[in-house]
Formats: sequence, C-alpha cells, structure tokens
Amino acid sequence: MRRVMLLLLAVVVVPVLLSCTRTVYVPTQSHRSEMIVTRDTVIEVVTEGELQRNKTADTVSVLCAERAYSVASVAQGVLSHSLSVLPRRDSIRLQWREVHTIDSVPYLVPMPGERVEVVPAWMWWAVVAMLLGNLVLIYVLARLRK
Repeated sequence: MRRVMLLLLAVVVVPVLLSCTRTVYVPTQSHRSEMIVTRDTVIEVVTEGELQRNKTADTVSVLCAERAYSVASVAQGVLSHSLSVLPRRDSIRLQWREVHTIDSVPYLVPMPGERVEVVPAWMWWAVVAMLLGNLVLIYVLARLRK
C-alpha cells in the first residue's frame, strides 16, 4: 500500500510541479521587418466671411479687409466701384509617415502610468482550499510513514 501511495504521489505531484514552469522558446534566427506607410492628407482651411459697410458724405469711399480691397467713387454724377480680392490658398497637403516594426523576438513595451494589481474577491477561498489540501497531504504522508 505504501508503494502504491508513493507511486501515486510521484505520478500526481511531479507533473503538477513541473507544469508550473514557464517555457520560453528562443528563435535561432532573429528577423526584423519594417513597413513604412506614407499617407497623404489634405487639410482644408475654412475662414469665416466678413462684411464691412461705410456711409460717407464724401465722393470717395475705401474699404480694406483681410482678403479684399474695395474703392467706390462718384465723379460727374457717375458711381464707380472696384473690388479686388487678394489671392489665397485654402488647402494644405501633408504627408503622414507611419513606421510599423515587426520583430521575430517579441519584447515587452513598458506602458506609462502606475501599475495596479487587483486581487479578486474570490481569492480567499482558493488560498484556504490549497492550505487544507497541503495539510491533508502532510497528514497522509505522516500516516504512511508510521
């Protein structure tokens, strides 16, 4: 009976202890590939409209705004009015460059911020169950030894 218990213990406990190790596979060749993606982007500049008015008793009126220049005049009973719009480009073309790197050996990327570990609420009974299991195992081994 004692040999059966020791054999059972060896068959159950040894694989359980060996299964808790972390296995890390190291590749024989390292490979790094970079993929560069260039994206064209057009940004549109929207400006609000502008209105200016002028009333005068004089025969000439001049209005000047950010993008336009206007002159109105009365000569010999005839109204002359000229409007000049200043040149302006409203869109901007940008190139956005993204670099994607893929390594054959993965590495950890540290994340900014503080790491907070949260212990689940059900964890207390799992710890109690493990302790009771260990106590029962010790009791059985001590009983077999006698």
